[in-house]
Amino acid sequence: MFSKKLLLVDGNSILNRAFYGLQGPQLLSTSDGLYTNGIYGFLNILFKYLEEEQPQYICIAFDMKAPTFRHEQYDGYKANRKGMPDELAVQVPVMKEVLDAMNITRIEYEGYEADDLIGWLSLCGEKKGMEVVIITGDRDSFQLISDSTRVKLPITRYGKTQTEEYDYTVFYDKYKVRPEQMIDVKALMGDASDNIPGIKGIGEKTALNLIRKFQNIENLYENIHQVDRKSVKEKLETGKETAFLSKKLATIKRDVPEELCSLEQLKIREYNTERLYEIFKRLEFKSLIDKLELQNKVYEKIKIKQDNQNNKEVVHVKNLEELKDLKKLLINQKEISFFHLLDKNTDNQNMNLAGNLAGLALSWSEKNSAFIKINSSIDDTNYKDANVEAENRKTFNQISIDDREVNDKDISKKGKDDIGKYEDNQGINEDDFIQEFKDIFENEAIKKYGHNVKNFLLYLKDININLRELSFDTMIGAYILNPAKDTYLVAELCSEYLNEDIIPVEDLSGKGKNHILFKDIPCDNIIPAACEYSCAIFKLQKVMEELIKSNQQEILYYDIELPLIEVLADMEYNGFKANKDELVDLSKELDNKIKSLTEEIYNLAGEEFNINSPKQLGVILFEKLGLPVKKKTKTGYSTAAEVLEQLIHDHVIISHILEYRQLMKLKTTYTDGLISMINTKTGKIHSKFNQTVVVTGRISSTEPNMQNIPIKLEMGRKVRKVFESSNENYVLTDADYSQIELRVLAHISEDENLIDAFMSNEDIHASTASKVFGVPQDKVTPLMRARAKAVNFGIIYGIGDFSLAKDLGITRKEARRYIDGYLDKYPGVRQYMHDIV
Repeated sequence: MFSKKLLLVDGNSILNRAFYGLQGPQLLSTSDGLYTNGIYGFLNILFKYLEEEQPQYICIAFDMKAPTFRHEQYDGYKANRKGMPDELAVQVPVMKEVLDAMNITRIEYEGYEADDLIGWLSLCGEKKGMEVVIITGDRDSFQLISDSTRVKLPITRYGKTQTEEYDYTVFYDKYKVRPEQMIDVKALMGDASDNIPGIKGIGEKTALNLIRKFQNIENLYENIHQVDRKSVKEKLETGKETAFLSKKLATIKRDVPEELCSLEQLKIREYNTERLYEIFKRLEFKSLIDKLELQNKVYEKIKIKQDNQNNKEVVHVKNLEELKDLKKLLINQKEISFFHLLDKNTDNQNMNLAGNLAGLALSWSEKNSAFIKINSSIDDTNYKDANVEAENRKTFNQISIDDREVNDKDISKKGKDDIGKYEDNQGINEDDFIQEFKDIFENEAIKKYGHNVKNFLLYLKDININLRELSFDTMIGAYILNPAKDTYLVAELCSEYLNEDIIPVEDLSGKGKNHILFKDIPCDNIIPAACEYSCAIFKLQKVMEELIKSNQQEILYYDIELPLIEVLADMEYNGFKANKDELVDLSKELDNKIKSLTEEIYNLAGEEFNINSPKQLGVILFEKLGLPVKKKTKTGYSTAAEVLEQLIHDHVIISHILEYRQLMKLKTTYTDGLISMINTKTGKIHSKFNQTVVVTGRISSTEPNMQNIPIKLEMGRKVRKVFESSNENYVLTDADYSQIELRVLAHISEDENLIDAFMSNEDIHASTASKVFGVPQDKVTPLMRARAKAVNFGIIYGIGDFSLAKDLGITRKEARRYIDGYLDKYPGVRQYMHDIV
């Protein structure tokens, strides 16, 4: 038997298969637009085989961009291969980053392909008595199969991976040649995927029969007179030189010129859990975080580290006297940081818009902090949907704090005994908190630093407190420094900017059925974590302030983004008045239209069925009505909108179904949806305006999205009309920038053609279409203009031919022609795009 097992993976091959195997209507990506389908698929394939094989050694081999020795032997080698799509190319460095965090050795070597490196390592493993398993999508690796080496070919469809596995016996039973003879088979038949020429007119069947008889091409040509078929013999004679060249190209080189790594370096090692956790969070791979239990492992390490190193001084304020002492201390500080704990409102009744303040942590130095638990005057019944049974609540490990005396004598006597053993209590009465701390929050002599302060401003507005001298918001600061991030939790910023690990407060409350309100989390858990956050904000402000200064972003941050926080808070607080009666009438009107459409669809289908069920709809359209199948999913026929739109001229039922869907969306999302969002206390809809979501710096709107109220359908335009001015003496105005991104592009690229188009007040999309398609503007068709518009806005954000082809439903070649045509006509833009990469 074998001493150990070595798993070898062809990185490029598997990543490529994963990329194309995990494709739906949209590529899997993070909220900030980073494509991740290849990485996610690769990892699922890797984990599958790690579990199946349980190897002791592992290595991932990658190709390099540089030409290989095969290109030197034959200029046409792989010449017909399309380049890697941009959407996959951006995932390669991230994939390698993940593997590094997993402590999995990866190798690449200029001039050689991953196949060659795998061939070399498999030979090394065989010599050491190891069993070798190769994971690849490339059948070239069949030549490496031996008594101790197996090849597994993963095939991923609709997110599910199946395996073709070949050992020596299975391979021989199928092909009736030895694995190493596949080189000779390829020499004769060629390989279209690698552009290995082979001999013209010799296919796989003939090649296999020849090698079964003659063993290899050398023996074949020595005995070519024994070839029975005249036509085959003539082809062999004509293609002799090509056959020997093809054999060289097809042969995996197993003698890499220098030792890239030792087998000892390939040993399976423990993952770098902290690093892997951070990367998976960035990639939004929650299922993989759960699968590997990364969060629990990371938190355990953080807890041990904090237990050993923590020297922060924390005070738990438990009564009014202690609250007043804390106020005396804070009123004399020049700067304080704070972190608020708000339990989110679960309905639209008579609650604070921001929710209920469960607690507040405040710091006046990097090590000194206090926690105030707030006993809200709002009835707990407002939170009934968020509460869970006690037995379902998470149990949290206590984070101990060193028992150190607080420097400030007014509060040290009351706080010292509670450090590290925080007594659960009802908390400070909210009215007392408001009365005492109004002076702190409104004091202009105290600089205040917070995180995601907008939500806290909403709470303060409801209790008639004006926050003055807000000098820094670390969430906004982090966004300015890196707008591409998807989340900006304090714990993440600590890791990134301070190189410190702390437990995310947000995780203590859990999610879904395990969610706990902050007010219900034991003090031993919430106080240390919240105070860690508050101290972290104090430190982050200093670091970010310097970074913003060095980046020359001070005007952007202090003059635009920071004042905008209060503007957005005012917008959310004021809300939008919506006419509920009109929404109810619209909902009834939509009901009638939907019922009428439903009957028409049933009549056209010849039976009743669930129109909202893709499975039932698929059976009606593609089996009963016999419409052409355009696409299938893992559960049956695809009935996505883009599929149905291709069938719109094939049957009248299609247009009815598309209209039915539009009306259903209007009803559920807009009429009924908006009705449920009207706050009964204010009679308004209080949408959220997000400052740190869109990478481009735009504001986004959620709950509901006030920037996406439909306008194309007549019924959609009626929905817009339900929004009214809050006062009869005012009117609502609508203003919009005209192609603002393209105007900015024209300015910074200094492209004369683009500038001229704007200065002449031309239709910029028609102008682009005219230039790209080479027709006069008055001959530009709506389709040309639509495609030019997609190119115009796509170019700004670096769209590739793969995504543009998918967006427009055209070939990659055609998409590349559009992009190249655009850049040819706007040379200033081309140069700018080149310079910034």
